[in-house]
Amino acid sequence: MKLPTCPQGLKGDKIYEMVAICAIADVYNGMTTDRVYKEAIPAHEVYEILMKSGDTLFKYKVVTNFS
Repeated sequence: MKLPTCPQGLKGDKIYEMVAICAIADVYNGMTTDRVYKEAIPAHEVYEILMKSGDTLFKYKVVTNFS
């Protein structure tokens, strides 16, 4: 699976921490909000999903501090 990058092509430690925080917040909001096509996922389940993503989709340091 190819991991997403920033529009500027930045990867890994080159991605600013604030950008990583905003990305996690956006995903959390998207998953915990009702959509026309899908009901919201309970917050505790989204939290578990994010924690399981560890260092694959987001920076590990940022994910583990998301609580």
